[in-house]
Amino acid sequence: MTTTTSVSASAATVTARELLVRAMSADETTRTEGERGLREMKKTFPGCGMPTLLEIGASRTESDVGVRLLAFSVLKRGCNAKSLSKLSMNDKAGFQRELLDAVMREGTSNVRNAIMDVIARVARLTVPLGHWPELLEFLGQCASSPEPAHRVLAFK
Repeated sequence: MTTTTSVSASAATVTARELLVRAMSADETTRTEGERGLREMKKTFPGCGMPTLLEIGASRTESDVGVRLLAFSVLKRGCNAKSLSKLSMNDKAGFQRELLDAVMREGTSNVRNAIMDVIARVARLTVPLGHWPELLEFLGQCASSPEPAHRVLAFK
């Protein structure tokens, strides 16, 4: 992967998906290339690659659950104060909103749990600063939902 200052959204998604697939390879050389590329992605993709990884993980067209789980795992590991600070306020709000939308849409329990892990990481960084008031409202709505899967989200 070549280093550039910015990558278009669609090219970023394709590239990140290819890197995730490589990182899951049984072949050590291919896996190492994929892992190296994912580390480099933090430097070259907008928002340290966080929106791109969320897009892949939350994709309804991605048939490989392993790719989706790895996307959320990499997203969780890379989610820190520094990476969040690289997102504009609008992008950060959109990222947070998309996380909540993704967890509500998700039908696969282990992917839903991975999304909740990312939400928990983002919440630890933002809620104490008062930067994600929608999360508490979301959790309240989940807790009072008639849908059992939604109630579980409130207490995860």
